[in-house]
Amino acid sequence: MTAFLAGLGVTGRRLRVIPSGFALAAAFFFVVLCAVLERRHAPELAPDRTLMSAVFGIVLPLLSYGLLERVTQRQRLDDSVQEVARHGGNRRAAVFGVLAGSAVITAGIGAALACVGVVSSRGAYDPALWSDLENSAWIG
Repeated sequence: MTAFLAGLGVTGRRLRVIPSGFALAAAFFFVVLCAVLERRHAPELAPDRTLMSAVFGIVLPLLSYGLLERVTQRQRLDDSVQEVARHGGNRRAAVFGVLAGSAVITAGIGAALACVGVVSSRGAYDPALWSDLENSAWIG
């Protein structure tokens, strides 16, 4: 259990760097930009197109890949938890902690990106906004 928690700690420590924040801000900006462009082109199809292309087609896969690259420091999974294993921690549990932490963070980012995409493409006064937000956040 302590190796799992150490793996979670490794994930948190490695993501607390400034370039991670810039990548996240750029991702949100890209989603809003795509949503506004889709809304101008075809307002009735804008939420679907924004979610399918920008959010789930481009931004979320790239962010997930980048997040895992940063967390593992571009190493193999078992080598990325060397600092935990060096002090006697179970390597498998630490890898599971790193992957679980990355999955939870990616799920939260996916839900947030989906919500931003829906709000940007629907508008604040659309009657279908709340149901779309709920469904999209769950999918994200």
